[in-house]
Amino acid sequence: MLFRLFHSLTSRPSSRKRRSRSYANWNRVEVCEERIVLAPSLSLPTTAVDVAEDKESGDDIVTFTFSDADWVYISAGDDSGAFQLDYSLGSATLKVYSPEAIDYESLPPSVPADPSSDRLITLTITAEDITTFESAEGTLTLKILDVAEAPTFGTPPPGGFTFTISEVALTGDSVGTVPVSDPQGDYVSLTVFEGDISDPTTWEQSSTFFAYDDGLGGAVIEVNDGMLLDYETTPTYDLILEASDMTESDTVAVTVNVTDEHDWDDVMGPGIYVADRRVFNIPISPHHSAVVIIPTDQAAWENHPSFTNTIYIGKTEYHYATLSAKPSAGKLESLLKLVG
Repeated sequence: MLFRLFHSLTSRPSSRKRRSRSYANWNRVEVCEERIVLAPSLSLPTTAVDVAEDKESGDDIVTFTFSDADWVYISAGDDSGAFQLDYSLGSATLKVYSPEAIDYESLPPSVPADPSSDRLITLTITAEDITTFESAEGTLTLKILDVAEAPTFGTPPPGGFTFTISEVALTGDSVGTVPVSDPQGDYVSLTVFEGDISDPTTWEQSSTFFAYDDGLGGAVIEVNDGMLLDYETTPTYDLILEASDMTESDTVAVTVNVTDEHDWDDVMGPGIYVADRRVFNIPISPHHSAVVIIPTDQAAWENHPSFTNTIYIGKTEYHYATLSAKPSAGKLESLLKLVG
């Protein structure tokens, strides 16, 4: 661009007139100076720039050049304030300012009908000459890349995730549900450990509890072996729930409190020993009583399957699969309540 700059120059009068204090006779000369000023220009990438969604604040994204401009800025496309531009001496660098704004899962697909399509952000970059008010614009397209991220548990309530279960709970009974999600929607594998969450060397996989992904955003904890629940032995379990997508993992502490119930002998009494079995006659109503035949030890229990799940009420025989293994304290009481 051609600019004409006009300057007024004033020359003094001849020496004979220097004594006059009037400037009326001074000579004024107009001088025209021509300058060529170039318009601003930008040199931006012509293809989309890959940006991993796990970049942090201050990380560089791309550097480009400009010329004949005093100011370079993002003029459109960054309503969320995700980026910033640092520039000097003809060079500018785009940086991450707000990492949460480039989260792949939060951005809409470029093709709304295709959820798997690219996540694109298009910025308008402007270079401006503040003297001439001339400017140049260009577009810079960013392709946000998905990065494998660990599953995450929901925020624990005050006091942490705490559940309560009776010591007479049966195998398969539900303990509680902990919120869990995977950013990529992958299947979440869950493992329950017992120990101190702050010291992984103490972790041992739990035999008492297990957990599974219900597919609805919940990690369901259930009783894996109800025979192991005993208030007198373990009134509280400190569990570590681990969620893994086979690449990344997350953990959360879970507390399970066991409530006390009547113990086996409190319900059954000593009974009558007949060979390797104990026979009990228990009143369950004014007109009915139950006769229960129980092997006296685990070996005998396993050797007498015909007695392991049989309760007699009068002349009627009832079979309960839940007695197919030796019951722990309180288990039979629950069954007698059912048949009574």
